[in-house]
Amino acid sequence: MTYITERALYGERALFMNIVMKMLKYSSIILFFIFLGLIGREYVDYDTENLRDWLISFGIFSPVIYVLFCSLRPFIFFPFLILSVTGGLAFGIIAGTLLTIVGRLHPFRSVL
Repeated sequence: MTYITERALYGERALFMNIVMKMLKYSSIILFFIFLGLIGREYVDYDTENLRDWLISFGIFSPVIYVLFCSLRPFIFFPFLILSVTGGLAFGIIAGTLLTIVGRLHPFRSVL
């Protein structure tokens, strides 16, 4: 609908409230992401040795967990460089690089 037809159908006040509600919705989404970033920076330890130990603790399933973690990384605001270094430390340079590439290109990521 164009601005003129919305104005004619709903009136000035309803149009103003619609704009205010959209602004509140988008600003709350932005504030949520800022909050997640601050929480992640304050409470998450980005030590690659601890992450490597945690990843290796899954045993033979650790490559699968690593690929899933690489696939979900953009949605949980985790730094890519730290995850890549962790993969290299846990699986070696070649296998870590290949698993990182598979995790970045994994089709599960396009579903979300």
